[in-house]
Amino acid sequence: MRKLRTAALAALIALALPTALAGVAAAGTTAAGTFRGDVNGDRIADQVTLGPNGSTKTCSVKVAYGRANGTVGTPVESTYTSPLVAAPYCPDLGVVVDLGGDGKPEIVTTGFSWGDASKAFLVLRKSATNNTVRLVTTYPGLAYPSTIRTADFTGDGLVDIWTSSDQSVRLRSFTNTAAGGIAPGAIDVCSRRPIPQHVIADFDGDGGQDILLSRQCGFAYTTAELNFGSGKPAVTFARDDEGILQYEVYANHQNGDEALDVGVITSGDGPTTIRRFHNDGVGGFLEVA
Repeated sequence: MRKLRTAALAALIALALPTALAGVAAAGTTAAGTFRGDVNGDRIADQVTLGPNGSTKTCSVKVAYGRANGTVGTPVESTYTSPLVAAPYCPDLGVVVDLGGDGKPEIVTTGFSWGDASKAFLVLRKSATNNTVRLVTTYPGLAYPSTIRTADFTGDGLVDIWTSSDQSVRLRSFTNTAAGGIAPGAIDVCSRRPIPQHVIADFDGDGGQDILLSRQCGFAYTTAELNFGSGKPAVTFARDDEGILQYEVYANHQNGDEALDVGVITSGDGPTTIRRFHNDGVGGFLEVA
């Protein structure tokens, strides 16, 4: 049944608009402990593995540094003492970002089962003299994160961070500051799903990424909305205060200009429908037939 419904929705999008940027589907837990990113600043992706996830305060990080031929070398393991005061002490989620844009990338980690938001981000960095990694600092973030991901929300060329959590019922962005820190970002919304269905793109032409979301707040309302990375007021395309209707969002070019337009698929109470919204280029939208 799920496959049939997915196929039907895909067919509706194809019929309505031939070149859609489909939303990233809502997803479940993503705690894996292994991810990729440029740890040493050579513009080649490295493989990072975090561990262990248990009762010990001694945590490890293994980095298999990437090679120009696409392979990775033997992992280099480093250990550090977790600053957390309760188990589980070690992170199991992470991304690689260059905080402050100084050319010295950081490994920003968090923990799926970490309930202390005051130390939700644990930052690691490669040593300047060898390939080992050390603990640098911590920053406040989101408790019990389901995921940690990246996007340049402010358009300053620095890659920012966003996290979401079904347990904290929240989706938040965090800004990569010019000073090399992590600060609360402009996006902070209620979200029940671990990772809500979304599209990340620049919808208002300011150079920063925005996030088009289908989200549900707890067991209350559902909504399809666009949250701007700059912090200007969100655009709501659809909302059901009873939480019965479900929305799927996508973005594409509907009218031949360069601005990304928005589509919303509604289902759950009656026939499935598609609504289309044209973008004026600066993040203003008009519904069209």
